[in-house]
Amino acid sequence: MRGLSAKSVLWHARQICAISASNMHHGCWTNALQPLWIAGKVMSHYSEHMAIVETLIKIERETGWATAWRAEDLKDFWGDYDNDDDRDVDMDE
Repeated sequence: MRGLSAKSVLWHARQICAISASNMHHGCWTNALQPLWIAGKVMSHYSEHMAIVETLIKIERETGWATAWRAEDLKDFWGDYDNDDDRDVDMDE
């Protein structure tokens, strides 16, 4: 990320998440999977994590595209789901 500030990277990551969460077109969602996963790697707040996981759940539920493994990978990366069953998201909803 040469030449980009951390603030700029976070701004772009948030834009990716906002566009993906608000654009309900299935064609857009299939192209949003990798950008959402990458954006999730720079997010640090639990509310941002939940928004990404919820978007991935919605994409899988409505399109059939497998996203559960990406959500689980992000949860492992974030580490904030380890011992908190109250906040765990069921991908089979």
